[in-house]
Order: sequence, then C-alpha cells, then structure tokens
Amino acid sequence: MGEWFCTDPDSFQHCKENGNGKFSFVEIVWLDTVEDDPGYPDKEYTVKSAYIDLDDYGTHDRECAICGYYDSLDAVYTEYEDAAEQIIAECIFEEMTEGSATTYGMMTKEEAEKFVKKYIEEH
Repeated sequence: MGEWFCTDPDSFQHCKENGNGKFSFVEIVWLDTVEDDPGYPDKEYTVKSAYIDLDDYGTHDRECAICGYYDSLDAVYTEYEDAAEQIIAECIFEEMTEGSATTYGMMTKEEAEKFVKKYIEEH
C-alpha cells in the first residue's frame, strides 16, 4: 500500500493510492452553520473520508466528475499521465456528499485537523 500525501493544503485533503485504481481520501469540510445548529458557533467543520475504486465508475461517471475541473478525460490523461487516475478519483471524492462519503460529526478546525492526522496514522 502507498503512503498518504497531501493533495490540497487548504482543505487538509490527503490521498493514499491502494493500487489498481483504488484510492483512499480524507479531508476537512467547512460547514455553513447557523444559530440553531448543534455546536454553533464553535463547531463549523467536519471530516469526510471515502474509498474510491475507479472500477465502480464508468466513463460517463468519470467525465461527470471531472467536468467542473477539466475539459475531458483525455485532457486529464495528457496533463497528468501516470497520476491521471488519482486526479480522477480526487474529483470523484470532491463531488461526494453526505451519504456517499463518510462524515464524522461537527468539530472545531483544530479538532478536525487532529482527527485527520489520527485517521492517517490508523489507515
């Protein structure tokens, strides 16, 4: 198995390549909380994780996932070559919402950063 590496320092997003088009991701997500939300105003973050197996996504699904970032799958493969599948998996992960990815409750930013660090150590 591969090592975790940071793919987006702004969201503390990390990726691990598991081989054969399979990737693990984890990141911090800011929540747009309002006064009646639990934890308001201190806890306005959560952590999201997912396991992406590109075999579960056909060409159309992959194209939909990358369309907000790139013109075509060919463009991704041309620009990133060997890293193209990781980029496609990252785009899929970024489009996942609650229900298709795992979330871990509301946290402060500091709690979320600690959670991600621990998650990486344990996975």
